[in-house]
Parts: sequence; C-alpha cells; structure tokens
Amino acid sequence: MPSKYRSEATILVQTPQAPNSLVISNSTSNAMDDLDAITNQILSRTHLMAVIDEFHLYPELRNNMGANDLTTLMRNNIEVTPMAKNPERRSANAFMIAFTASEPEVAQRVADRLTSLFIEANQQSIQGKDTGMTSFLTSELASAKQDLAKQEAIVQDFKMKNLGQLPEQEQGNLEVLSGLQGQLQTVQSSLAQARQQKVYLTAMLSQPAPVTNETTSQTPAAPSPITALQTDLAQLRTQRQDLLSRYSPLYPDVISLNQRIGEEEAQLKRLLASAPSVGKGQHSTAADTNSPAVAQLKSQLEANRLEIAELEHRSGDLQGQISGYQGRLNLAPMRAQQLSEVMRNYDQAKQRVTDLQTKQSESELATNLAKRQIDAQFQIIDSASMPTKPSSHQRVLVAVGGFIGGLLLGLALAFLVEARKQAFHTDKELKKVFAVPLVVALPPFRTPEEIAQLTSRKRMEWLVGAATTLILLAAQAYIIYRG
Repeated sequence: MPSKYRSEATILVQTPQAPNSLVISNSTSNAMDDLDAITNQILSRTHLMAVIDEFHLYPELRNNMGANDLTTLMRNNIEVTPMAKNPERRSANAFMIAFTASEPEVAQRVADRLTSLFIEANQQSIQGKDTGMTSFLTSELASAKQDLAKQEAIVQDFKMKNLGQLPEQEQGNLEVLSGLQGQLQTVQSSLAQARQQKVYLTAMLSQPAPVTNETTSQTPAAPSPITALQTDLAQLRTQRQDLLSRYSPLYPDVISLNQRIGEEEAQLKRLLASAPSVGKGQHSTAADTNSPAVAQLKSQLEANRLEIAELEHRSGDLQGQISGYQGRLNLAPMRAQQLSEVMRNYDQAKQRVTDLQTKQSESELATNLAKRQIDAQFQIIDSASMPTKPSSHQRVLVAVGGFIGGLLLGLALAFLVEARKQAFHTDKELKKVFAVPLVVALPPFRTPEEIAQLTSRKRMEWLVGAATTLILLAAQAYIIYRG
C-alpha cells in the first residue's frame, strides 16, 4: 500500500455582470448545468493522454499498459464534485477538482493543470454557443429575406393583375363613377335637346308654304299641331331612355311614360291621316323649294344630325366606362379577401425577418460580451493545494483488520471442515447416536494405504504452508523495495 497524496482546487462559477434586461444570453443553461459536459470533455482519452505525457505520469506502467488502461487509471484518480448543500439539486455555484498521486508535487501540478483545462473548456463552450447561435440566426435571416422578397413579388403581381379593383382604390372608383354619371346625365340632356331640335327642324322642312314670286327668304310659319305633338313625343322618348339607363322597364315612372307615349303616337297617327293634301298648282312644300330659308334649315338639320351622332357616341362611351367601374366595385369585396390572404403571408414573412433581425442583434451583443468575459465564467477561488500528509488508508488499521479477519476466516473454515466429518471421537458422541452401553474402546486400526495417505497429506500441508509464507514474504519485500 504505497502512500497517496491528494491535491484539491476550488472553482467558483461567476454570475453575469450585465443584467438580462440589457443583454440576453444565447445559452439557456448555466455553467453548472454544463459541468457534466465539460467534465466528460476533460476526462476524454485525448486530454488525459496529453496530461500524462506532459507530466510523465505512471512511468513504470506505460510499458505494460495501453492508452485506454492508463486513461482509466488516471480517471479513477480524478474527482470532480459540486459543492452543494443538497447534492441532488446541485444548487451550488462552485465545485472542487481533486487529483491523487504518489508524490505531492505531481498531485499539485496535475490538479493545477486540470483546473486550467476546465477554465479553458468553459470559455470555449460559451464562445462556441454564442458564435454558433449567431451563425444560425444569420443563415435563418438570409432565408427569411428570400422568402420576404418572394412574398413581395407575389403582392406586386397581384396588384398589377387586379389594378383598379383593389380595396384601397374603391373610394377613387366611386368618385370617378360619380363623375361619369354626372357627365352621362349632361350628355343625355344635350342629346334630348338635340333630338327635339331634330324633330322641330324636320317638321319645319315638311311644313307646307304658299307659292310666292319673291326670291328673298321668308320666316317659317308657326309650327302646326302635328309638329308640336311630334316635339312632345320626342321629349317623352328622351325621358324614357334616361329612366331606362337607371331603372328597369318595370319601374312605375317608366310604365307611365310608356302609356303617355302610346297615347300620343296614336293621336299623331290620327292627325296625319286627317291632314288635307296640298292642291296641285296652288301650294308647294318648303322642301321642294330652293329658297335660302330651306337651305338654312337643311344646314341646321345636318349639323343637328352630326351633333346627335357625337352625343350618342359619347353617351355609349360613358356608359361603357360606367359599366367598367361598376364591375370594379362589384369585384372589390372578392379582391379584398384575396388580397388579405396574400398580405397575411407577406406580413408573416416580414414579421419573421424583423424578429430574426432583433434576435441576431441580441446574439451579436451577447457574443461580444462573452468574448469580454462578461458572461458566467469559471474563477479559481482556491488553487491546487500542496498535500503534506498521505491521504491513503491507515496501514495499522488495515493490518489489524486483516489479522482479525484472517482469524475469523480460519475459525470458520475449521468449524466447517469439522462439521463435515462423520467420525466419532468420544463415547458420548456414540451414545448420542446409538442407545447402547459402551463395552470396550478399540484404538484405530489403519491399513498401510491409509497410513500412506495420512503421511502424504501432512507433507502437502507443510509444503503449501511453507510456499504461502515464502510468497507473502516475497510480496512484502517487493512492496518495501518499490516504496
């Protein structure tokens, strides 16, 4: 049992100096939660073999043991224990590192080296987490920006395809539609007047006039009842067309106008049928004359015809535009629903980009703070101690315990062997088994073969005892020699 020396070091987990309200850490776990992972990393074969080579540990065993056996031996000599009031909860903010070696200087140096390895591993773990989180957020942000650009293109394409039918253009469409309806009313009013003028001019041309020898222009006579009735009939038809542009044929005012138009058309037919014919050689029509007044009427009638054609064209154009804007207004609710679905995806993509940008900024700030060691760090509060006394077992107690244990084991084996024998040694033992009186006692009579076996057994017992004693003495001498 060679002497063993134990060196211990204590490491404190320093709390973050920056408040969480200013800096949000990238790691959701604290340093104590990561202690197991760091311990497994330090106790790996690569790290332990580097320490063994650095301090030339176990020189007498390196020729007979492989790397796995050496690292297992060293791992058994290392102890990492959290310093907690309740070890099950591990609520402490410090832990102890201990190493046991055959020399106190070696134990102290190895313990100090293990402490520095724990501190370096903790710093690399924190920076790795921060850098990895920042890289992950950067890649996610790039992907989110691509998705946002795709959603923007979809929104723009939808707006271009449905230009004029979008919800934000509804008020403008209503204003334009109101203006077009006002223009249509003005054009229809002008068209009604032009048609009335046409009826009047047509009636003037068909009005009979007396034959005179004067070559100067005459003022046309006052319109006849037929002309007045035709003018009134034209006005009614214009009113009916105006109502039909806004209402259905079953509208009460339209039905009333249809009745009046029918009555006046019947009256006009009666007047035309009862009108006297013009006598031959007595009168002539104004249309058959070449007077300046007739030419003026024809010119006015042609201008009126062109004006009516222009107004009808404008009316049809305005009605087409009004129909188009009414169609846009009718499609506005459906386009609003479709645009809402498109904008929902766009808003989600935009919100995701905003969130990732915020998280990336926080992660970069946390990374910079981790590099400046503002985050939770390992700090040495007790460096590796120099052991002055062996920490191995007490040799005297072990020797006394071995002596007592050997006696107890020997007695137990003696009783076991004796209990297995079935021979009778005294007359009392014989009487216990057989209820007969003892007549005579005979000494044992052994055959030559039995005598030879007993002799051989005694020799073997002495030989085994002597060999065991020599082996024990040799082992003790070797232990003393190796220190």
